[in-house]
Amino acid sequence: MILFRRIIQTIFLALFLLLLLYPEPVNSIIPVNLFFISNPLLTISTIIASRTFQMAFIASAVIIILTIFLGRIFCGWLCPLGTTMDIFKKITNPKYKNTSPGSPYLRQIKYFILLAIIIVAVFGVNIAGWLDPITIAFKGFALSLYPAMDYLLKGAFNALGLKSFISPLNDIGILDTHSVLFHNSIIFFLILVGILLAAFYQARFWCRHICPLGALLALLSKWRFLNLIVGRHLCTECHRCQAVCKTDVFNEDFSLNDEECIQCFACVKKCAKNGVSLGFTRDKSKRDSFLPARRGLLIASGLSILSVPLLKRSFGLRLGPSLPRLRPPGVSHSEHRSDRDSEEEFLAKCQRCGECMKACPTNGLQPLLGESGLYAMFTPVLVPRIGNCRYSCNTCGQVCPSQAIPAMDLADKQEWKIGRAYFDTTRCIPYVNKEHCLTCEEFCPVPEKAIEHYVKDGLEYPYVVKERCIGCGLCEKVCPVQGLAAIRVSPLKDAEL
Repeated sequence: MILFRRIIQTIFLALFLLLLLYPEPVNSIIPVNLFFISNPLLTISTIIASRTFQMAFIASAVIIILTIFLGRIFCGWLCPLGTTMDIFKKITNPKYKNTSPGSPYLRQIKYFILLAIIIVAVFGVNIAGWLDPITIAFKGFALSLYPAMDYLLKGAFNALGLKSFISPLNDIGILDTHSVLFHNSIIFFLILVGILLAAFYQARFWCRHICPLGALLALLSKWRFLNLIVGRHLCTECHRCQAVCKTDVFNEDFSLNDEECIQCFACVKKCAKNGVSLGFTRDKSKRDSFLPARRGLLIASGLSILSVPLLKRSFGLRLGPSLPRLRPPGVSHSEHRSDRDSEEEFLAKCQRCGECMKACPTNGLQPLLGESGLYAMFTPVLVPRIGNCRYSCNTCGQVCPSQAIPAMDLADKQEWKIGRAYFDTTRCIPYVNKEHCLTCEEFCPVPEKAIEHYVKDGLEYPYVVKERCIGCGLCEKVCPVQGLAAIRVSPLKDAEL
């Protein structure tokens, strides 16, 4: 049974990586956001925070039903972060034995985190993506490790004179067609590495103490039908089951912490007398729980409620240089007179998963850290100097699991105003150096050019036709001025309407 579980783990980790690397996400037979739309934690938090429901969220019901019947099978069999932890432990510490059960109070942390996520969601604040294991794994792999691999492999092929190998790898998604770069990618790398290194202290330390998705599935598994059974008449108290258990299901007196079991079957295999088995039973005798006491829940609830205004307002906190908040197409600010989602509604829907950033073909969508306050952390913004919003592309809306970025028809997307370009005449070549330059006008993708020019003293000076500009940022991307571009895109809320 353990071999079968490992095969399933390998298949789902491979599927996770395949969907991450898939070169044409819109044309994928399996939805590239499968792991997000089937995530109960992200689904519940997004539904509560945004007061909306997407049909794609029905996929998460499959995991909920499996958990109710079979327990935390997702954690032990399907979770890509859990499988990564198991592989890392197997490679770095193959003779690990569970000799440090740790404090039961630490086990309660994940329940407090889950409670905080649900309570702040009631007030319209969606922070589940900060600590969700799927988003952590995706951002660690897609926004950090993948760009590093892409850079190293291309450098190695170029150094060895094997440039011809790059194009075929581009075609199958192993390498990208351009050099990817993500702001704050070191943060995602350090978070992933920190979770893996914690396994040196305890196997699956993250799962035991912190994971809010694990806490949610543990609560759902309280009603499961498949349970561990300790045959007291067969048990010799050799403690082998305790030594191999990844999540401390067994106490010293061999009572069971049922909700901690991830159905890995290691204890069943290790028991020499067949004293531990799995069976469909509702017998709950000799079973303990790490669920917090009422007092702790009340204190955590109060602190969560107090944190809501801090998260929403952040007291104007900025942890880095301010970036123009250019949201992907279809996401509007309150100043944008339309029936589209407002900025606040976008933040309530956005799962901070990184799917849109990974799928963006120009690498223009970047994750915020603290540049726009804490609540906007890890949400996507368009940085035109890195990459523009391609006129012929609507991929970000197609892969967004919560439709925080609406899935727009290409024709509608091409008319959507992300922002508006403006000239900094103190940097523009014709205005400053009195030299010819109409690069921005030449590259403007709008059929009826949003950048035109007038002639004065024999020299052409470009200007923006405000009514036509959609703020795609291609002009800013191609501007030949070094450093800060001479033409830049500003959010509509900052422009003259």
